[in-house]
Amino acid sequence: MKPIFYVLISLVFLSCTKKSTITDFYIGSYRASDQLIPYPYFLKIKDTKATLIDHKGNTIGEEELHKNMQSKDTLKFNNIMYYVAHKSQEKIEVFDLLDTINFKPYENGVQSPKMAAIFNRLHRHHTISLKETKDQLLHKSWVYTYEQDLNSTPNHDLKITTLLSFKKDSLYKVINYRYQDQIIISEYESKAYDIIHLEGMNFISFRNGTKNPQPIYQISEIKNNQVILTDFSSLISKSIQLNLITNQDFKDSLNMSYKYSNCFDGYQGEYYFGDDVTHKKGNKYIVNKIKNGIPAASGNGYVIVHFNVNCKGQIGRFGLLQMNQNFKETKFATSFIKHIIQKVAELKDWPSTESTYDWLYYKDTHAFLMFKIKDGKIIDLCP
Repeated sequence: MKPIFYVLISLVFLSCTKKSTITDFYIGSYRASDQLIPYPYFLKIKDTKATLIDHKGNTIGEEELHKNMQSKDTLKFNNIMYYVAHKSQEKIEVFDLLDTINFKPYENGVQSPKMAAIFNRLHRHHTISLKETKDQLLHKSWVYTYEQDLNSTPNHDLKITTLLSFKKDSLYKVINYRYQDQIIISEYESKAYDIIHLEGMNFISFRNGTKNPQPIYQISEIKNNQVILTDFSSLISKSIQLNLITNQDFKDSLNMSYKYSNCFDGYQGEYYFGDDVTHKKGNKYIVNKIKNGIPAASGNGYVIVHFNVNCKGQIGRFGLLQMNQNFKETKFATSFIKHIIQKVAELKDWPSTESTYDWLYYKDTHAFLMFKIKDGKIIDLCP
């Protein structure tokens, strides 16, 4: 009997050391699968009750269930009514039947599959107190390397790092764009935030106006000089590793940056939508402006600068692609690239970037400028 006893004890011990799963608690990640607009809600399913919770941890409403929740159920939470299109072990897809603007159905009234909001099941990795979390984050500065996802500006050649500084009531964020290990441009923005504690887990919830939903990040782990966040805002969730830096390092980056933020973080239109968001003064004006004072360079090919133009006519969120004449990867001189991107950032006189479509909402536009280079000189520009 002893061997069997020891085996049973070992199995119990091993099961206790595995990751604890919260099977009835979900986080809203995004809605509209081709736009990935943040959906900042929590959904709790416990016994015969479903509870909808907002981004600040407040209960929106509760619904009594007559059975375990499953696909094709309908849930009512005050002014929100969910139709559960699909429920699996890890995800729940819902439509808000009372919100036909954000969950626009087809003309025949049938819900469009791509408009669903997605809830992801949460896993509790470690039990972290709210006090410990706030003590770790507040009045400190952090940095992480940006990882590309479907929300990202197209980019291959810039290394992008994000710096965060948590004040009592607001968060300051600096984005540094590096090329060949040199910072060539930086931008900053500030947002309100909340640190909330739900179901034994902590979350950072950002706020930036009622019409600009922000993602919620799970705080998965805290170490002495490191904080691990889980980001659910793209089709595949990813881990973000914050590393501690000095407040002075953050201030130095902030001082050399300019202010930029998207007017709507969820989705950016494309420059050819609506009224065709191309520069009012034309390509010749842009080429002359960029060529003025440009450093000497060599080589042939293309420099493609990607960016967003926000609703205020400001430029940010950069990406960089470089190709030779055969459309293969190449590199131009650092001073050459730095000059081009900094001059592009100064461009103004853009037409309105806000959506002209009732079926597609955005306030900012993604655009790019492709400079043709011959013998180290700009000779043409498109689009």
